[in-house]
Amino acid sequence: MVSHQEKSEIYWKNTSNSHLAAPEYYEKKKKILEVIISHIPAAHSTLDIGCGNGEYTAMFLPKSEKIVGYDISPGLLDVARQNFAHEPKMTFHCATVDEISPDQEKFNTILCMGVTSCIIDDEKFNALVKKMVHLASNNAFIIMGDSLSHHNTLSLEDQSGYVAKYRDLHLYQNTFISEGLRLVSDIKVMDGYGGKTTNNLMLFWKK
Repeated sequence: MVSHQEKSEIYWKNTSNSHLAAPEYYEKKKKILEVIISHIPAAHSTLDIGCGNGEYTAMFLPKSEKIVGYDISPGLLDVARQNFAHEPKMTFHCATVDEISPDQEKFNTILCMGVTSCIIDDEKFNALVKKMVHLASNNAFIIMGDSLSHHNTLSLEDQSGYVAKYRDLHLYQNTFISEGLRLVSDIKVMDGYGGKTTNNLMLFWKK
């Protein structure tokens, strides 16, 4: 029997479109991310976990000397490589979150947008948080963006094969805080599912 985690990975491996919500949602998210980026220092290196087509990854070009993106979808990565073939700072790699090596350079900035709600397995989620903290340098910033629940954790599965887990917002934040990170800011993009869920952009700092 295929697990929900496996279903989620199959869905994203085969997708060619990462935009599942209305256009205004992505426009607002991009504007908020611009504000966050403007308030963090320039970085030697930036890591984007779940880079997709590279649209958010590229926003770090003015503030980073080196940008590394990982995604599970070969189709989305093809788009990223085509769109940013002229950018020597940027490299893109196909890998699941499990396959991203912890034994590489430390990054000054880490971005992870729309990934954790698609990690259904809690052990995988906790392992990813630990991996990001490990890959972050001292004084690094970690930017997380995802859909979460206002109260109890919620699950979703639709006919397209999309599977999601909307974790409790406060428990989610505490997972990062318990790893020694400080929550610097938490900005809501918008609510969803009749107010049951919220999509937030959070900035964490590693001392």
